[in-house]
Amino acid sequence: ETLMRLSFLGLKRNPKLVKSILFHGSDPEIVAFYIKEYLSFSSTEPCAEEIPAAHVKSDPEGFITKLSMPSLFSNQVPILIKGATDSLTKTLSDPLSKIPEGQLVLLESSYLRATSSLRKLFESESFLGALTCFELDRPYVIDKIQSFNLNLPQEATNFLVERFIQAPFLMRMELEKLSLYKSENPLSIQELFPTNESTYEDLIDAYLKKNIKQFYKAYDALPTGNSDSIPVLRVLSASLMRLIQAHSQVSKGDSIDQALRTLTPPLRLNQKRSFPYYIKSWTTPQLTAAIETINRLEQSAKSTSHSPPQTIKSLERLLC
Repeated sequence: ETLMRLSFLGLKRNPKLVKSILFHGSDPEIVAFYIKEYLSFSSTEPCAEEIPAAHVKSDPEGFITKLSMPSLFSNQVPILIKGATDSLTKTLSDPLSKIPEGQLVLLESSYLRATSSLRKLFESESFLGALTCFELDRPYVIDKIQSFNLNLPQEATNFLVERFIQAPFLMRMELEKLSLYKSENPLSIQELFPTNESTYEDLIDAYLKKNIKQFYKAYDALPTGNSDSIPVLRVLSASLMRLIQAHSQVSKGDSIDQALRTLTPPLRLNQKRSFPYYIKSWTTPQLTAAIETINRLEQSAKSTSHSPPQTIKSLERLLC
């Protein structure tokens, strides 16, 4: 299965023989997604120890020593060299050939042309591999959605495909969340992604502007009162998802106006006025962390381990 999936991604190497892989591409978020995907199905350790390329270049002997050191744990933690460039080619050519059994070294880089010395090195050796990280295509995303065995109508599947192609780094997290909704009857888009945002408009606006006082005021004014936090979590998660989609488009070079036009469902007029401010108020790491926390809070709320006031208080801490 690992060989099939890596081949699909474009890595034409036997993963059992590969000791180091160069991931490169024009979109840093896509590159990060490919690395995360690779670690999820080819390594016993889901996270890697990150080392800046500058450190490796300035202290190659220290890097070689690190590779030879036995792990304190049962499994070797993969090493990820961040910001690799052609200047590392000579530095790495010898150490890479001495990577011990069980150790995995990954490199992250911006897009490298075919003439790149680093790319040529990784494409020429059988124990190395180079992977150009292109934007995900529909078949790959559909395959990933289907692997979670969700009971979704085609309309909802299409909606997810478009969403994940724009923001692939959210795919695993969102699919794991949706797996909680498994049921005998197909789940509609309306059930999965709340459309009644108008009821929560003031609350969403206050939260995305990080105005804690107005957020509590809007929360207390909800028709359902403060007896149920799950609807609040869902509308905030949906809004943060759209905001992170906009961030993704801006990082690819789109203007804010262009990014807003790609959002699904489309923004209403009053939302269009506020979204540029939201985009400037949040960073992509902040948004990702917020969505992950909200997903965990929803799971806790369903298990009754968190009361609504506790849950809302946790939401406040995300804004600090």
